This record gives sequence, C-alpha cells and structure tokens, in this order.
Amino acid sequence: AVSMEAVETMLKDKLNADDSDETVACRWLRQHEEEWTPWIPSATECVAGQGLVAKNGSYVLSLLNASGCQWCRPGWYSVSSGITYICKPCAPGQSQGLPGQEVCVSCDGGRYSDGGAAETCKMCDIGFYQDTVGGSTCTACPGPMTTNYKAADSLA
Repeated sequence: AVSMEAVETMLKDKLNADDSDETVACRWLRQHEEEWTPWIPSATECVAGQGLVAKNGSYVLSLLNASGCQWCRPGWYSVSSGITYICKPCAPGQSQGLPGQEVCVSCDGGRYSDGGAAETCKMCDIGFYQDTVGGSTCTACPGPMTTNYKAADSLA
C-alpha cells in the first residue's frame, strides 16, 4: 500500500506543479520504483495447485529452468518447493482426476495404477484381484480359482 507520506508528497507536488493527477502519479512512480516494484508478482511465484513450467510448457522442478506457472493437470499434484510450487506425477497406486489439486488419491481395493501420473485407477480384470488400498498391480488368482467380476478386492 502507498504510505501517507507518499500521498502527502504527491499532494504537495500537485499543488506546486499544477499538473494533472495522472502526471503527478506517474512522476511519483518513476521516482519511487523501489517502493512499488515488489507489488508485482513474479511469473514463477506459483500458487497451490500450480507448478513451474519451462517455455515449452513442460513441468520443471527448479526456478532456474522455469519461465512461468501452470495449473497441474490431472494425474499430477502440486507441492510446495521453497517460495513456489511444482507439479509432480501421482505415484503408482494413486491417481488424480482433477486439475490443480494438491494431493493424489490412493486406488481402492480391486483397482490399481501401475505407472505415474494416472488420472484414474484401472479395474483388475476377471481372474485377478487387489486386496489392498493403493495397489500398483493386481494379483492373479491361484490355481483353478477366479473372480466373478472386474475390480475384485478379494478371492471370496
């Protein structure tokens, strides 16, 4: 915010110079750049839900390689990194279907995600099951046993 001292300085300048309000304000801005430049946000000061990107739009992990910020796309999440945020892919066993999120969600039983940056968890096929939350693979049914449906979370 502009201090009262700055306002008083501009008012005195207005009275002495008899210039327009715009001219007085512009003159003050030119003479006091150190006061107002910190108000301008940096292109790489990302907010939660966003992450640093390079000029080509790919996510980067360092301010040194960054040219701006973008919302994290589905399959990715935003995490604080110093004074900014970066986008990281969801780990195997997790997914995120929405953009601009700060967490990934573990896959339910009967579902899995085997690679990073999953937007959804896949259902285990018939003959396979996943009995834990956050699974990255499905387990084949032993011997002659099978499952009766996709996304089975147990042999029973």
